[in-house]
Amino acid sequence: GYAVALCEARSPGAGLAALDRLAEDAPDRVRSHAPYWVARGELSARAGDLAAARVALQRGIGLTERPQLRDHLLERLRGLSEAADVASTPR
Repeated sequence: GYAVALCEARSPGAGLAALDRLAEDAPDRVRSHAPYWVARGELSARAGDLAAARVALQRGIGLTERPQLRDHLLERLRGLSEAADVASTPR
């Protein structure tokens, strides 16, 4: 929650930096914590890094046990993929 709040108050980069610090402090816990990866995916998307957002969100989806939440995250992932397709289409 803190990283997302920093994103809202300051910038996506500030939120991502907070997540990086968390990963440095507790790398084993972060690796298997779905909310960490979902937050990283959302903040990466807000920072404009759609490739990193998709990778993080896929990891979060893989760690999510609740079917309804997984479905919601899969929908978000599809939206990111569509946005990336649009961004890479020549005009």
